[in-house]
Amino acid sequence: MARNQVLNIVIRARDLAKGTLQKVGTQLRDVGRNADTTKGSFNRLDKESEALKTRLKTLEQQSRLLTAFKSQSEAVQKAGRAYREAKLKVEQLAREQSEASKPTKKLQKELASARKTVSSLSTQFQDQKKKLTGLRGELQKNGLSNRELNQQQKRLQTELKATTTSLDRLQRKASRSRSIFSRMGFSRMALNAGVAEKGIARLDNRIRNLLLTAGGFYALKRAMQGVLGVGDKYERLAI
Repeated sequence: MARNQVLNIVIRARDLAKGTLQKVGTQLRDVGRNADTTKGSFNRLDKESEALKTRLKTLEQQSRLLTAFKSQSEAVQKAGRAYREAKLKVEQLAREQSEASKPTKKLQKELASARKTVSSLSTQFQDQKKKLTGLRGELQKNGLSNRELNQQQKRLQTELKATTTSLDRLQRKASRSRSIFSRMGFSRMALNAGVAEKGIARLDNRIRNLLLTAGGFYALKRAMQGVLGVGDKYERLAI
């Protein structure tokens, strides 16, 4: 009779503790799956962030190209004006020399100097035009046109602003999510799922050892009632 009572206590304690550990293990596994889902969300946020960064770099590159092309166009126009003005001066001096019955040395020196200037400015003008041609090719490679520069620049600035805002919002969202994830300790809880499951297997071994090593009936009974009390406490926990 007394031995049956002990066995009933043993069985109840084992089943109660085992059921509690199984419940904890299941819930921790759920936490682990939620953690994996959350990490997947972080990965998606990171991918979206990288895509926005790539787009932002493209827009910035396009904006720089448009600015450079506009600047180079102005440089070509300036070099062209200087070249044409110098050429007109040469033509004027040459005309004065041909009209003079006896050209002065001063006029001859001015004409020679003007011709050197024209030659130098012509070289500069050609160099500037080559640079402009190269930039025109870069515009085409990057999906831009050398026409309606102001309209394109305005469109790029609008898209740059929108992309920058989206990237900033996304990065703040990712930062807040990671902060919440870290504070809740999901990673540590997920790791504990395996520990809980191993505890279930160890429980039966400990009960068997207790039955073999207890010094007597009452010692065994008190020990198992202690186990039973612990199981009751676990049952009352709101996991």
